Amino acid sequence: MKSAKFFAFLLLLCTSLMFVNCTPGEHFERSTKEVIANQNWVVDYYYESGDHTSRYTPYTLRFNPDGTLDCFHNTSGCAGTWKTIHDIYSKEVLMISLHTQDQDLMQLNRSWNVSGLDISLVSMKNSSNNTTEFRIRKI
Repeated sequence: MKSAKFFAFLLLLCTSLMFVNCTPGEHFERSTKEVIANQNWVVDYYYESGDHTSRYTPYTLRFNPDGTLDCFHNTSGCAGTWKTIHDIYSKEVLMISLHTQDQDLMQLNRSWNVSGLDISLVSMKNSSNNTTEFRIRKI
């Protein structure tokens, strides 16, 4: 009799645990927008048919929360816009549009698949060919 009560209690406990779960759709990962907004970043790595990082090392990028983007080097620079979206696979995509005639900076005007994200480093690949790599580091 005692073992039947214990078995019934155990069955009830296991059954009730099946109905307890986390709220669907909630996660505690930081988004790209949360990480990059209000911070200054430098290009840590840029690869497109070769390493071209040195072309971007003089520049600092500032992603403002209102979707504007400042790119500056000493007293010169340019402005632009940025936003994040999710692709059909629910992966984050960072879209950059700098208003510049500088050919090197124009290469950043793309949609970038976010492939790695932490508080001080964001790794991305070009969404159209997935071979161009772009990584920014917080300063």
